[in-house]
Amino acid sequence: MNYTAWCDRRKVKGEAVVHLHDDADAEIATFPQVISAEAAEANVATVGSDTWRLTHDGNTITAALPDGTAYQAVATGKTFSRAKRINVDLGGKTVTAVNEGGADWVYVDSADVKLGQFSGGNNGVRRSITEFEPEAGLNHSERVFLSWVTRTALEAKLGSSTLILTVSLLLIIPIVVFALL
Repeated sequence: MNYTAWCDRRKVKGEAVVHLHDDADAEIATFPQVISAEAAEANVATVGSDTWRLTHDGNTITAALPDGTAYQAVATGKTFSRAKRINVDLGGKTVTAVNEGGADWVYVDSADVKLGQFSGGNNGVRRSITEFEPEAGLNHSERVFLSWVTRTALEAKLGSSTLILTVSLLLIIPIVVFALL
């Protein structure tokens, strides 16, 4: 698998889900679109035949795998929407997502070796594609978790940008209307 992409956002049994596909367009995981603190029993992902328990707060996402392994991503700073670095623990393996500027990110290991990359440019948020280096040495579940980190980071940044744009437009409208009168 050289890349993953998030596709097919829809409702399944009343729950809004999003599917993760590999580079052969095969579905490899299903995640809830929203991780809710109120509905903890709904915060599960299906990865192959495994069920992962998920948690998400402002700056941390966690996946508990059936074998007891825990994956965690922590955004430095206040939240994912403002992070320039995301520290990832893949059950003892350390990975860092580094913002290289704008919407471009790179995953590196503890030796600063590139493992993969993602971008929010060119419809990057819509599909949230994560590209992996062929010799990255990441197993299937680690790639799935990093893909979730990608989606979380890009969607958080999009939500923040949308809010800023909306507020700016609401502030400008009265000024324009007053100037036209």
